[in-house]
Amino acid sequence: MLFCWRRMMAKIYAALSLVMAQLLLGNHGLQLRFADRARWQSGMGALEAIELPTARGVLRIAVDQQGAVLLPFRSAAGRFRYHSAADVLAGRLPADSLRGRVVLLGTTAPGLLDLRVTPVGEAFPGVEVHANLLAGLLDGHMLHSPADTPVLEAGLLLIVGIGLLLGFPRVSPHGAVALALLALMLVTSLNLVAWAVAHLVLPMASGLVLVAAMLALHLFFGAYLEFRARRRLAGVVWPIRSA
Repeated sequence: MLFCWRRMMAKIYAALSLVMAQLLLGNHGLQLRFADRARWQSGMGALEAIELPTARGVLRIAVDQQGAVLLPFRSAAGRFRYHSAADVLAGRLPADSLRGRVVLLGTTAPGLLDLRVTPVGEAFPGVEVHANLLAGLLDGHMLHSPADTPVLEAGLLLIVGIGLLLGFPRVSPHGAVALALLALMLVTSLNLVAWAVAHLVLPMASGLVLVAAMLALHLFFGAYLEFRARRRLAGVVWPIRSA
């Protein structure tokens, strides 16, 4: 979460990673963007983005209504270099090991209760959570879900569903399986491209479930209709053989 709201004091406090990014990028003021300014002034607005002016332009950070973002995890824990605080205080590090670097002071011992459960690890140090978020802010590699995600998801499901409905009756069972695999690859590829190129987080499970369900129903009804046709044909052929 990029902001912490203190209701009793009526103040908003920025997260450590956001404040550090603000200082590193020139210490310009933050701008909060709301979906509807008039509604926000009446206490009903929805926060949708934070804008941070920089020397290269304005860094727009998409957030939800609680001021939270999707963390751009780079990998499992250990992606960033660690140094012991005891070694730093004792002067046992090389002279240039920290020069020109951004340093975050935190804990990694399990007994200090600063381990978090994340998608990339069940015991992720809290200080490295801040490091991943700070790196994403500085690199401009922030993931977000667009506001019209439900519309995009519905459109994708509609296109895939209509395509399969038109394609399944025209191919054999083996062709139907191949067509379903092609649709799965298409849904997965679109999701990966949106993730890697546009930094968009789009739902993928619904598309995969739709393709699998439509293939299963098509094969089931195809087998059922074939079984009924065989029974009907057997009923016609049997009296001829009896005669």
